Amino acid sequence: MLSFCALLSLSFVFFAGEKKVDSSISISNSVIYSSIFSFFHYDGSLKNVAKIKQKKPETLTKEKINLMAQKIASIHNFILKGDVNFKILKRKKLMDRIKSIVFLDYSKLEILDEGRMMIRLGLYPAGADYEKTNFSLLEEQVLGLYDIEEHELLLLDAMPEIMAETTLFHEIVHAVQDQNYDLKNLMKREKGAGDRKLALTSVMEGDAMIVEELIGGGGFPQELSGKELENIMANAGSVWSKIRKVPPVSRKTLLFPYSYGYSFMKRAFIEGGIENLNRIMQNPPCSTEQVIHWESYINRDNPENVIFTLPENLKKFYRIAMEDVMGEFSIKTWLGEFVDEEMSDKASDGWEGDWFVFLWPEDEKLPQRGIFVLLTQWDGKGGDSKDSFQFFSALQKMVEKRWKPSKFSNGKEFKIYKNYLGEWIVILRNMEKVLYIEGLPANFFNNPFSLAKEILVSSLKQ
Repeated sequence: MLSFCALLSLSFVFFAGEKKVDSSISISNSVIYSSIFSFFHYDGSLKNVAKIKQKKPETLTKEKINLMAQKIASIHNFILKGDVNFKILKRKKLMDRIKSIVFLDYSKLEILDEGRMMIRLGLYPAGADYEKTNFSLLEEQVLGLYDIEEHELLLLDAMPEIMAETTLFHEIVHAVQDQNYDLKNLMKREKGAGDRKLALTSVMEGDAMIVEELIGGGGFPQELSGKELENIMANAGSVWSKIRKVPPVSRKTLLFPYSYGYSFMKRAFIEGGIENLNRIMQNPPCSTEQVIHWESYINRDNPENVIFTLPENLKKFYRIAMEDVMGEFSIKTWLGEFVDEEMSDKASDGWEGDWFVFLWPEDEKLPQRGIFVLLTQWDGKGGDSKDSFQFFSALQKMVEKRWKPSKFSNGKEFKIYKNYLGEWIVILRNMEKVLYIEGLPANFFNNPFSLAKEILVSSLKQ
């Protein structure tokens, strides 16, 4: 369920300004924090920052860049293996480059399908232009990025002077990471790797933020959790900024590596210094669950491989538009749109693995809304699972709040609803597994329980 933009290895800059966290914590505007966007207490846009002194980086030389890179490499106890290549680009050229990076891995149809799924799940409004929304958000806020495909640092030709040095340091950290860990290989697109790649991106960004603190001083108070940092970042900018206006799923996904990733790597640094950061980069968390819960990483609570087979009558009329692992973070974000924070936190805790499939109709006679199938596994293997029951209950509350549907069938371990669009919604629980299906056209599928049971049984045979 990840935004295509969240997996680009983009890293920009976040300016907190004078931001009160609570009565005892104040973040000074003299400290620059790395994150994915630049927020200003003006109009929220980098296109209108005339009141802020601009810095043109054309005076940068390869020698200056490499000196900075050597300093960063020495902090990590690395040897700089080669020059750091860089380009200075105008905004349009920079956005063109970002789009070219995206379309190396994603087709227009894949991004369209991703947007369709966001609409299906109620995370984007009907009729929303998903691609345009995400690219427009980046265009407003981007200062620079490190291109892992071309191994090249890209910088905006003019940026607020207060951010210029921090932007450079942050991106050069990624260049040093690339020389030592081969980021292109680590971040290559693989089936089912969406949640793992978001976890890996979180480690990369958290590491870069810690190095910035070591060089420039300052930093977030260590007692802040990933959730608290996310709230600070999301609310720091102007009310006119697009980051405040986009659907929460895009904002939360884009900020996750810089909030939860920073919190994760800050704890690692406190417990074991820079060598601990290096060890984690060599053996990164393999799920967002491990980024959210430090103990899950330490205990190597790795995800279970969840597999199921689609019934033939679904495959006959629908194509697989998307399939991947959703992960604890995305499940939490999805539920959080419709239930309170306490319930979404509890319902996503105890995640052991999942697999989702988003189907899009091949036949134009079928409703053009798609079908979403998600099978999850929860702690409690070999017996009844409190965690699976919490997720089962949260799904019911979400469906009833979102759709206000008629309840067609109501059992202890299954719920079947029919929404106002004439679609079936099925929730089926079996011990530690929970299956969720949304969007089955009732006039084409008259036995949703049988279909759901077939999917669940297929997973038990794997």
